[in-house]
Amino acid sequence: MNQHDIAKIRILVCFSTILYLVFFFLPYIYQYTLSEEVNYYISSSPVKPFYDITMAQYWVILMVHMASFFALYARVIFARYLFLLIVVMDFIIALMSGVTSYTGLDVVIFSLLNMTSGLILYFEFFVLRNSR
Repeated sequence: MNQHDIAKIRILVCFSTILYLVFFFLPYIYQYTLSEEVNYYISSSPVKPFYDITMAQYWVILMVHMASFFALYARVIFARYLFLLIVVMDFIIALMSGVTSYTGLDVVIFSLLNMTSGLILYFEFFVLRNSR
C-alpha cells in the first residue's frame, strides 16, 4: 500500500460519486429535455415491479450512497464493508424493479458505475486491505 494506490481509489470514488449523482438526477432533467412521449415510456413500467420504491426511499438510498462514498474517500475503517453492502443492495433492488426503460446515456452511466464499483471493491479488498 502506498500513497499512489490511495490516490487512485480517491479518484475512483470521486468519479463514481459524480456518475451516481448524474444518474440519480437525470430523470429530473429528462422531463425538460425529452418529449412527453419518450418521458412516458421511460417512466412507466409495463410489468408491475415486485416492490415499488417510494420517492422517500430513493432519497434515503442516495444519502446512504453519498455517506459510503465520503467514508471511502476519508478512509474510514468500515467503509469497504458499507460499500459492499450497498452494491449488494443495489443488485437486490434491481432484481425487484421489474421491467424498465433507459436512454443510451443512462446505460453508459450505469455501465461506468458498475465498472467503477468493481474497481473500488477490488482496490479496497485486495490492494488496500491492510491500509486502515
